[in-house]
Amino acid sequence: FLNKFCNLPLSPKTIDAADIIYFPGVWYPILKSLCKRKSPPIFLLVHDLMPIVCSQYFRYESSASYYQILHGFSKRDNCWFMANSESTKNDLCNVMRMPPERVFVSYHAADKTVLYPCQNKKCIQKIRTKYGIPEGPYLLAMSRFQHRKNLRTLLKAFKILQGESKIKNLSLVIGGAAISIDDYTSLAEIRKPWAKDKVFHIGYVDEEDLSPLYSGALTFVFPSFYEGFGSPPLEAMHCGTPVIVSNTSSMPEVVGDAGIQFTPHDTYALADNILKLYQDSSLCKKLSKQGI
Repeated sequence: FLNKFCNLPLSPKTIDAADIIYFPGVWYPILKSLCKRKSPPIFLLVHDLMPIVCSQYFRYESSASYYQILHGFSKRDNCWFMANSESTKNDLCNVMRMPPERVFVSYHAADKTVLYPCQNKKCIQKIRTKYGIPEGPYLLAMSRFQHRKNLRTLLKAFKILQGESKIKNLSLVIGGAAISIDDYTSLAEIRKPWAKDKVFHIGYVDEEDLSPLYSGALTFVFPSFYEGFGSPPLEAMHCGTPVIVSNTSSMPEVVGDAGIQFTPHDTYALADNILKLYQDSSLCKKLSKQGI
């Protein structure tokens, strides 16, 4: 309802008639005008402060607008904020100077009816065939081609494994819709000769295919620089897939001791961690169990 309704003008009468107003995000056009007038109590869900703390990836107008909305509501006594992680709450308190008592953490979750450890080898093979994934172990990443997703480090690490470690039967599968492409370097890299028949960009993945795709992977890699929450590692853990994530923003909070963490700029650390899982099946089983 809100997704359709919030893009329409709200009359003062409609606003004043409400007992509580809840917005599941900051990107609503009406918020700019609403933060300047009196209204009933407001709850605002903040998924991240990316336009502010990672402003280099956004147009100035978008970052400024995002800041103005949060700053405007932070001045109101009848507005409270819901953050999707302690990391996002810390950003709100430290960057926006919001009182901690007005920010509540409400974690995201993965859908257990969709995400589960898939043990059916025929089902996994069917998904491999559908998305053109060759035989042998594969790394999985679910990511858009955006700078902050840090696919370049993953590609460099995979190239090291192909060359210095001489692993020839390993593939890298990158899933996810190619929306908001700004990482042209990574997109160009996967089209180079070295990546042919080794790196596969499979695009959007149907929901019913997620569990066998995750479950069939050697490991799930998420090298992002910044996430307000970061749902893909949680999805992978639901499927019993070992995860390797960056040790920044919310990702250590989401993964805890159930996954391997690395510094996102450290290409060799990522390559070493992938190699550990490639060579140590007992470590894979341990992380799989902890993830679930």
